This record gives sequence, structure tokens and C-alpha cells, in this order.
Amino acid sequence: MVKKKYIAIGFLVFCLNATLLVSVTSSAEYDPWVDISGPNGESDGLVNVWDLGALSDAWLTEGNPTKNVNVTNWPVLMNVNVTNWPEGEGQPGTTRNETEKTVLLEYIVHDSPVHVAYTWHPAEFTFAFNPKQTFVNVTDMQIDVVFRPDISYNPHRFDIKFNDAVTISTGSVEIKQYYLISLVIPVENTDVYQAIYPGINTLAITNPCYYDGGTWISWFIDLYRVVLTIEYEYQP
Repeated sequence: MVKKKYIAIGFLVFCLNATLLVSVTSSAEYDPWVDISGPNGESDGLVNVWDLGALSDAWLTEGNPTKNVNVTNWPVLMNVNVTNWPEGEGQPGTTRNETEKTVLLEYIVHDSPVHVAYTWHPAEFTFAFNPKQTFVNVTDMQIDVVFRPDISYNPHRFDIKFNDAVTISTGSVEIKQYYLISLVIPVENTDVYQAIYPGINTLAITNPCYYDGGTWISWFIDLYRVVLTIEYEYQP
């Protein structure tokens, strides 16, 4: 222990003499990790004899080299309103549009179609609506139907019911010949949009009867193709 003390004192005396005899200037950049002491025992912004004294006191000591750091200049948190977010993922409140197309019925002309007659003989189809991520709402719908009408009577019409809740009608359609008819039905009823939910839904084509002034005008249709297209919004 005495030997260690004499070595430290000798080292300090040597450093003091060197500082007195030599005018020291340094081209090295100031390193705060080397500035370990000063006149009041704390770093003073200058690497000099005070740091050598602290080094001599700690000469030949051992321990864990991990250093504790006290950060005192953390940035101040501020509320920032960003108005120019780039388009794409991550923009708060952003919604995206997606379209799901489901073929509910597809028959070749020579196959047996689905026969829809009267109010009590509907054609009901189930479909899975699987929206992406956070579903917001349905924004648009369309139904494409290919059917053969009963040309014994005119005009023709039929109803479309969603989830046994909301019904829309195609309106009157004049058909003169017994051919396959392709009908595009845009759905603009917001009650229908709200009736569609994520998961299993139903769509029924029913009531092909047209009643006018006490007279039944049309009786049935044969379905060959039914395609449902849903456009919706979701949040990424």
C-alpha cells in the first residue's frame, strides 16, 4: 500500500514538474471523458493537472468499466400538428378503398338454371364478406344477373333481399323474347350498405311476380349467373 502511494506521488511530482517546465499546447480535440476533475472536484472543461491528480488517486484500482450517465438536456416534448403527411401507410385517419367480387351463381347455358317462382320460392345465396384490417363502411354495390324470363307476361321484375332485412326491387323490365337477359343492378340504398357486415351474409332473389291492377303479369325467372361486387373503405 505504501509502495503504491509512493508511486502515485512520484507520478504526480513528475507531472507537476513537466507542467511547470513546458508550455503545453495540444492539437487534439477536447474529450469530456478525459476531463474527470477540476478545482472543485468536478469536470471544469479543461484537461490539466487536476485531472492528473484524480488519476493518481485512482492509480492501479480495479472494477467494472461501465459508466453511469446522467442526461440533463433531453429535448422538450411539443405538440406538433402535421398537415402534409405523405400518401400511404401510417397516415393517421387514412382510409383506403377495396373491392370484393363474389360469384354467387354460374351456370353454362345448357345446365339446369335456378328457377325462381312466386314469393314463396326464392333463390337464396350466402356469401362471405371479408374486409381488410379495420373495416369502416360499404361505399358502393352492384349486382350482375343473367336470367331467362317468363315471356308469357310482361313487364318483369324481381326483388333482392339482403340478410333478411333490406329489400330492393329491380323495377319493371320490358322483355319481348325468350333469350338470356343480362341485367346490371347498381345498389344505391344506404340501408343495404349498413345491413352488410363482416362475415357470412345472405342475398336472396325473390318475388318475380308482377301484380298490376288485380292481374298477375309475370310469374317466374330462371337464373344463370349472379355476381355481387362490394366496394368498401378500411383503415390500414
